[in-house]
Order: sequence, then structure tokens, then C-alpha cells
Amino acid sequence: MPYRVILVEDEQDVRDLLLRALKRIQPDATITTAQNGLEALQIFQQQGADFILSDHRMPMMSGLDLLRAVRQVSSVPFVLISADATVEVQARTEGVSDFLFKPVSVAQLRQVVQKYLP
Repeated sequence: MPYRVILVEDEQDVRDLLLRALKRIQPDATITTAQNGLEALQIFQQQGADFILSDHRMPMMSGLDLLRAVRQVSSVPFVLISADATVEVQARTEGVSDFLFKPVSVAQLRQVVQKYLP
């Protein structure tokens, strides 16, 4: 059964770039995109996921808030992306699986995805 991945990013161009990279890294995965944490949480509640890749700073619900909501019900691998270094400590305290700094390279993304979705 293919992996179910939720990609959460509010900026369309960045979301498209990450989506293309994820498709190259995990070609059989079913990847669902969301524009904010609230949309991603609804997708997660309806469909579940094997892996979540989320930006931090987004409208309506941040990646950190999404992480907190997901962690209440699941230990699914959750990778947070941010340009803000101060978020990393808080994200690790809240149970993030991994943290990537923007800009994210395809090599970094490949390494973290393959760690959780072999």
C-alpha cells in the first residue's frame, strides 16, 4: 500500500517545488497538499497519514499548532520546516520528528523522507 503523505505549505510556488521533490523521492506515495494547518488537520482527521511535512508560519493554524493537534492522537512522523531558528527548540519539545531550515534542499528532503518512509 502506498504511503500517505500530507504536504502543508501556504506559498504556492514553494508547495509546488516540495511536491515535485516528494514525487521524485517517493514516486508511489499518495501526496495530499494543504495550504494551512487547519486544512491539513481536516485531511489528517479524514484520511490519516504516514508522514506529514509542514511549513511553520502559515495563516489560520501554524505548523507548530498542527503538530500539537496531531500529537494528541498520533505519533506519525512529522517534519517541520521553518526559516525561524527559535522555533526548532519548541518544535522538538512538542514532539516533532525532524526539523528542517528553509531553504530546504532536495538532498535534505530526500534524507529526511527516506528516514521515515524507507
